[in-house]
Amino acid sequence: MKIDDTNPKLTNTLPALQAQARPAAKAANAATTSNIVSISASTLALSSAPQAEAPFNAARVDEIRAAIAAGSFNVNPDKIADGLIASVRELLAEKK
Repeated sequence: MKIDDTNPKLTNTLPALQAQARPAAKAANAATTSNIVSISASTLALSSAPQAEAPFNAARVDEIRAAIAAGSFNVNPDKIADGLIASVRELLAEKK
């Protein structure tokens, strides 16, 4: 069975829908331009605090990249699952 994606009922309605959406979008933009946003002092302090650098081992990244290219990279799903579970436990412990 051949699937024909040209439906005359749908192709003629798109320009009409776009024309209807334009005034509503302009009204929404006009309404949002008058909103005032303020940032708390604690948020400003957090945004200016030095961020801890994640450990990055360029040599290990190159090893993995070469193994993937050579087709010899093995994925250990148990190790991945253990890492995800450990991450979730850390996140849950931080929330307490």
